[in-house]
Amino acid sequence: MIGDAAAEALLAPVRAVVEAGLRALGADVDVTVGAVDGFWRRDGDVVVLSHHLLGPDVCHPDERAELPLDRWRRAAASVLEAAVFTSGDAPLWARLGLAIDRADRAAPDLGLAAADLASAYATGDLGRNPRGGIAIVRAWRALGDDPEARVAAFVVDPAEWFALARRVLDPVAAAALPVPVARVRESDIPLALGPWSFRPLAVPEHPRGGLVIVEGAGVVDPTFARGKRAYRGLAATTTGARFLPGVGGPIGRWEFKTAQGFGQVFGSRGMSYVIEASGKLAIDLADGFVGPLSALDQAEKMGTSGRVTGVWMVDGPDALRFDRIDPSGIATHGRRLQDPVLPAEAFGMGPMLRALMDDTWVWSIDGDRLTLRGRVMGGPVEMRLTRL
Repeated sequence: MIGDAAAEALLAPVRAVVEAGLRALGADVDVTVGAVDGFWRRDGDVVVLSHHLLGPDVCHPDERAELPLDRWRRAAASVLEAAVFTSGDAPLWARLGLAIDRADRAAPDLGLAAADLASAYATGDLGRNPRGGIAIVRAWRALGDDPEARVAAFVVDPAEWFALARRVLDPVAAAALPVPVARVRESDIPLALGPWSFRPLAVPEHPRGGLVIVEGAGVVDPTFARGKRAYRGLAATTTGARFLPGVGGPIGRWEFKTAQGFGQVFGSRGMSYVIEASGKLAIDLADGFVGPLSALDQAEKMGTSGRVTGVWMVDGPDALRFDRIDPSGIATHGRRLQDPVLPAEAFGMGPMLRALMDDTWVWSIDGDRLTLRGRVMGGPVEMRLTRL
């Protein structure tokens, strides 16, 4: 290692550590001092250290406030990092993180890794803070992967990135740092994240709940927020993504056609479900009737009319619950003008509709057909509706 006069003077207190580290790394570079962005720049076989490391301040202005290195240790660390930094197709965070890891392992007394591990935990953004890439390198090693091989043949899909982000943000990892470091702050949605970033999510409770929709190469978990519950999750992306609020239910007006349950097939007429994005539910009955084939003669004689109100809420990625169903606005009547009209809240259609609140309903849409599967009065039921 041959340095100019400024570099020689800067590195004099740590020269033995630098030379031992270079021998351990099997590297040799020339060192000079100049104007660079950050701590150092590699020009071929020459490492250019930042002129800010000459003082008079004890620390370089880019040091993290919680875990700063003095300018002499930073200069030594920079020489070792730069000596093993490589070009390649891997993103900067991967190559720089590997270099920092190798330098730290060659000269552990410098304590150079802690600040960059803290950067990953505190920012969740390796696209903008690539030195935090050492946290991913350490996560690979903890998982049994060879970091050098992973960087050389770099492939990280969004699902793996999400899993790695979860490890980086694990409080146990943060507890190993020498001083307390605040985790990157939680964000509400909608949220846009840049490449190679991750962020904890916190969404206030909503009466209906909803989904978290991902636009771009991103992953979020959980994918849904249950109604009346605050949401906590994690979002991660490799190339940049938007995380948006989604309704999470089969919005629209649906005509109830048939149902199957209790060993029977049920037919229906005059019944439609109105499922609104707001979380409101209405069931409209116009001379409505639901019953098995054995009840066809009864269907010719009577029906039910009026509106049932209620609410619905998300209970899973493709599941919902009904609540506050109020059938007080419906009445059963004969099909002749002179037939009596009787409130149906306590018998007939009323109790059946209240029983929709008994269970979670898993829903699926195929074209214009909506299927709801759940349990009513203890038995499995499948309801089939078509879009109006």
